[in-house]
Amino acid sequence: MFTALIDTPPRTKIATFFLSTRARSFHPEEIRKAVAEPGSMVVSTLRHLAKGGFLKSSERRGEIYYRLNPRYPYLDELTGFLVKKPLRFKDMVWLELERLNNTNLVVLTGIFTGQGAMPTDMVVVGNPSQVVLKRIIERIEKEMRFELNYTVFTNAEFEDRVNMYERFTRDLFDNPHLIVLDRRNKNPKPKTIQIKPKISKK
Repeated sequence: MFTALIDTPPRTKIATFFLSTRARSFHPEEIRKAVAEPGSMVVSTLRHLAKGGFLKSSERRGEIYYRLNPRYPYLDELTGFLVKKPLRFKDMVWLELERLNNTNLVVLTGIFTGQGAMPTDMVVVGNPSQVVLKRIIERIEKEMRFELNYTVFTNAEFEDRVNMYERFTRDLFDNPHLIVLDRRNKNPKPKTIQIKPKISKK
């Protein structure tokens, strides 16, 4: 049965992490930061869980990454046993990001949409307070138990990239994505220019 996989606290923590975040593969260092366990303990636990079939490993640029094995036969049992309250990250993320001021656009991709190849998980466009943004990111990371990659553009930088059909923004919108907020004025009203008639002097 699956109980042999989670017979120690570190194994339980790491198994719970993967059950709560099924979207992509993780490097051992990401998992170490998320579960706050020593690196050697994390590596040995990952190997144990992979050997038991709970995880699958893959090599990328000489580094080993791990992800949940969707065909593991006891996933439902483990989820019911370890994940008492399913993570409702969408509502929490929406509420947190809507607090951002001076922000015109927030797009989620990467881990949020299962797009592991994307270089970022979140794109923020505008001029938000760095202190507020950092605090919000930290709260989301704490709740979701993994580290986010996020990218911030000024409005001008983002518009330039879109207008140039640059690869980053093209991939962002061509792949699955979630728009949290969009305050851009897409259809600005044309300015009315009044032209005073010239009066000719006779």
